[in-house]
Amino acid sequence: MAEKKLMIIAAVNGGAQQDREGAKVPITPAEIAEEAVRCHKAGASIIHIHARDKNKQATADVKIFGEIIQRIRDKCEILVQTTNGIGIHREPKTGRLGMHTVLLSCWAPQTR
Repeated sequence: MAEKKLMIIAAVNGGAQQDREGAKVPITPAEIAEEAVRCHKAGASIIHIHARDKNKQATADVKIFGEIIQRIRDKCEILVQTTNGIGIHREPKTGRLGMHTVLLSCWAPQTR
């Protein structure tokens, strides 16, 4: 019988989770990337991430996501799944709800 394939997804931080009861939630791009590499070494094949701004709040800032992804790619070849929890936002000028239309590019691992 053929071996069954197993995919492990590691979600290293959440959009709103904070440190508590001894648990340290990675916040900065460096912390998130470090945790992603640890998960990859432990057997994870996919890493799910949320980006945070300098105030530790969830953000859709493509530059922050780009930095996180680049830091991960510099160290390992794990598949990166970014959050979709930032899809709906309120327009500051009108107060209307809308959808974010910026899609992150796929940062493919460099050919080795």
